[in-house]
Amino acid sequence: MQQQAAVHLTTKGLSIHHPRLFTQGGQKLLREFTHRAFTHYGTHRVTISPHLGRADITFNGHEDVAAHAPPLIQLFSHIEDSAPSGHDLPRWPWGRPVQLTRWRGVVTTLPLKEHRSGWVSVNLGGRARASFPINHFPERLRGLPGVIQARASLLRAVIHIRIDEAAHPLVWIRTLEDLVGAHGDTTCPMVPTPKSPFATAHLNLALCTAGQFMFPVILPVASGVLIITRYPHLKEAAREFRQGRIGAPAFGTVVLACSVAGAAPFASALAEWLGTFWQRSWRRDIVRQTRTLLEDLNRDPLLEGEGDSVSSTSEGHQGTLRLEPGDLLPVDARIVSGEILVQDALRDFGPFRTTRKSAGDLLESGHRLLAGEAIVAPFHAKGSSRLEYVTEVIRTLPDRIAHDPRLRIEARRLADKSVAPNLAIAGAALATGGLHMASAVLHQDWINAPFIAAPTEFFDDLRSALREGALIKTPAALLALAECQLLILDSRLPFLSQGGLEVVSVDTHLLNPKEVLTLAAAAAEFLGDHRADALRTAAREAEVEVTPASLIDFNQEVIATRIGQQTVTLRNVEGLHQTLSPDLEVVVDGQRAFFVRFGATKGSAAHPILEHLAAQGLRPVLHGSNDSETLALAEKLGVEVIAPSLEGETLGHFIRKLDQEGYPCAFLTIPEAEKPLTALAHVVLTAGGPKGDHEDSQILLLDESLDALPHLLELGRSHAGKVFKATSKTIPANLLCIAGAFTGTLNGTTSTMLAHSGVMAVTASQKRLLARGRTTTTS
Repeated sequence: MQQQAAVHLTTKGLSIHHPRLFTQGGQKLLREFTHRAFTHYGTHRVTISPHLGRADITFNGHEDVAAHAPPLIQLFSHIEDSAPSGHDLPRWPWGRPVQLTRWRGVVTTLPLKEHRSGWVSVNLGGRARASFPINHFPERLRGLPGVIQARASLLRAVIHIRIDEAAHPLVWIRTLEDLVGAHGDTTCPMVPTPKSPFATAHLNLALCTAGQFMFPVILPVASGVLIITRYPHLKEAAREFRQGRIGAPAFGTVVLACSVAGAAPFASALAEWLGTFWQRSWRRDIVRQTRTLLEDLNRDPLLEGEGDSVSSTSEGHQGTLRLEPGDLLPVDARIVSGEILVQDALRDFGPFRTTRKSAGDLLESGHRLLAGEAIVAPFHAKGSSRLEYVTEVIRTLPDRIAHDPRLRIEARRLADKSVAPNLAIAGAALATGGLHMASAVLHQDWINAPFIAAPTEFFDDLRSALREGALIKTPAALLALAECQLLILDSRLPFLSQGGLEVVSVDTHLLNPKEVLTLAAAAAEFLGDHRADALRTAAREAEVEVTPASLIDFNQEVIATRIGQQTVTLRNVEGLHQTLSPDLEVVVDGQRAFFVRFGATKGSAAHPILEHLAAQGLRPVLHGSNDSETLALAEKLGVEVIAPSLEGETLGHFIRKLDQEGYPCAFLTIPEAEKPLTALAHVVLTAGGPKGDHEDSQILLLDESLDALPHLLELGRSHAGKVFKATSKTIPANLLCIAGAFTGTLNGTTSTMLAHSGVMAVTASQKRLLARGRTTTTS
């Protein structure tokens, strides 16, 4: 690092020029450099400019620069020494310019400024746009250690914080950094820009207001500007007219023509401004909930998330970490020693599922330790860890949801259904009362509601899918899956051949078998293996309700739980099918032992799921070579083999032909799948998390199983119904507009304001929907 560096003394500190370090060194070296700079007591500020390949170190102003330079340069001269961890530094996007300042012993990226005693202000500037509205910041800061009071400025993006002088400020500084996105885009998605710029809506509203109410002479100018800015909509309407269709653009053109012809363009300008306002509102809501979701996924990390370095813990060995109950692992690792029970933090806000891990097992990032202790050795394979991968996909969702053409087409399709009836009613109003009455009818708003409900409902579906273990990479993938009639399974998927486990018998002596099954199924949630699934299935078939259990003790052979007022202990015993899984001894309150025997199912573990999919209209078929193994697997799965002799382009042609004949195909495949097949399938799914992903994959199953597929299919098929139910809240307001128009009590302007009260109701209900999803997520 020091061989190519050019170091110069400046009037306030040092200037270091090193293009390779600051542009190519990566996060590890950059954090190491920054930590070494702040190790020197006299360093006040470090400004890093990657685009210039330079860093400027500023010293405290009360001492001579020459006194600071030698010891600081000495720190960088011993690069072979063990590097400091850098965990006391904030996070920031290492490829972007950043200024880090030491404030009361804490290194931060925030521009903190002290005022009168006990008060500190932070000017957020444009960075507040990257998170949720600034008025939400104080509620996140109140109650943190060292914070007495917090408030937001209504005129500027400034936060004022009254602090406890005696308390260390680290907690609230790091929290505020996270809120404003000072550490980069990973947890800070940007608010997508609406298709119609807000500035254009402001301009049209201002001109039309002035022309309508103050200066009638500029009314022609206002109308002309309004028409010019609507040119893209007019062009789209013309294309629809040529195609013989009448949709939302055509309806908007008729409304505009009616307003301009009636010398009342203010109503159209107001409708445009309100529409842009609601569009911007739901974009902010989705960004806010995306941020909350990312905070939930990355909460309480064991490490600070450095890109390629892991330090040992105080009790661990060099290059290893000691995991204790409650720890969340942010990196992929292998277990060196210990027996633990973990829960997937990506799914822990949904169905309660646990997994048992022991020495030698791989533990992927994003798992939280529930019980036991273990020493793990982190490693960084090529590419992102599982948690980083999921975080990156979710971070970009707001922008992709806002601009996904398929979602817009679906919303447009629902909006277009209202066009013909309203044009007919407007025609009757025109014949009855002229332009005045027709304008009041036309300025209803059936159009904006689907464009608000469609993306918000999808975001809620995405969270629901994530709880079931599926990551939606492409916003319209659920809609595409709902249209599919065939599910092509790649025979190379390893988990398809896995056998299932079932409860063979329950030895209860004189006790009711259902009571034992109920207790065993509840306690089995902490087994962390397939016996829990078998007991849950048996309980469901026996129609018994499983009461949640709490864990008392956990070790390799025994699980002790509390269920209501009873203590239930599960112990492994030798069984008839020891190669599959041990049988269970169930001890209730330490008195009487009962036994649950397990055996292998006849078919594959995936067979019940495939049978359910077939009943729902998604017919599964198997694709593979025409050999005995493929035919045996198809028999085990209970499905047919499709085109076993076709390969490559020929099978691709077959998939295209099926799609053209109205049989769109979903393709569940492996990362090495052939490009023609993945490119021609209606929707592509892969399984196994990032390691099982394919570049054409639109849905990624986080587990190596098909458990999430029935839920995904239901989400896709119910999307349109949920959007229609949400948009129905506009019906009362729009019916009042029609009644007011024919009675002569409403004009275009008043009708616009009344109609948008219905849109306001839709926005409020979708806001509550997203908030309920957040409550479910964080519970």
